[in-house]
Amino acid sequence: MTPQKFYLVSVLIEHSDYETTDCHQLYANYQDALKAKEAEIEEGMLNFSNREGELRHDLPHLYEWLDDDGNCLIVVIEEMIPK
Repeated sequence: MTPQKFYLVSVLIEHSDYETTDCHQLYANYQDALKAKEAEIEEGMLNFSNREGELRHDLPHLYEWLDDDGNCLIVVIEEMIPK
């Protein structure tokens, strides 16, 4: 029997004008997690009026953007298999 997989979407926003924010949401399938990741990126980037920064990673499981002031948006999808 194949164990059920879950996908945890984690978001970290560090912004010099606000406190660090993080949130986590669990999804039962990978496609829903990918959609949630894209929505979190779109919503998270609204926190940065100056979008001049560097996109370090844009992979299916990881998005990392940061600027010269140390502000950043990181969104990760982690596959989880309960024991």
